[in-house]
Amino acid sequence: WYICGPEHQGCFESILRQGELLIYGSNWHHETQNLNNPTITVTGTMVDEANYNQVTNRLHDVCTGKLSFKFSSELCDALDTCYTTIHNNFAKDGVSASVLNEGGWRGMSSIANIREKESWKPNHNNYDGRNYITD
Repeated sequence: WYICGPEHQGCFESILRQGELLIYGSNWHHETQNLNNPTITVTGTMVDEANYNQVTNRLHDVCTGKLSFKFSSELCDALDTCYTTIHNNFAKDGVSASVLNEGGWRGMSSIANIREKESWKPNHNNYDGRNYITD
């Protein structure tokens, strides 16, 4: 793993051994490389009332092509159905999440972006269902 802290806290690199765990705080950037296969990685981003709008905006940006991760159209379609639920669970201030105001990802994407996402299948990436053990 390789992690860099916010502002001038520096970067660190090391190898985790079997049974070890790495936990880092928010605003730390990281890169992980699996050295052995098969490897199981469990990761999580906590979504709560403080960050739900930022998280949903980032996911929407990936689907509309503003950020370049290889999300499939199936994943982006599913995410479109999740935004209202996420907003309803976390919004306390009556402010609407911006992705709810913008509409679905397909309506905000170029035809080329939609075609590209439709060409990707879940087994083309590890964001929406790839399972290296069964590949």
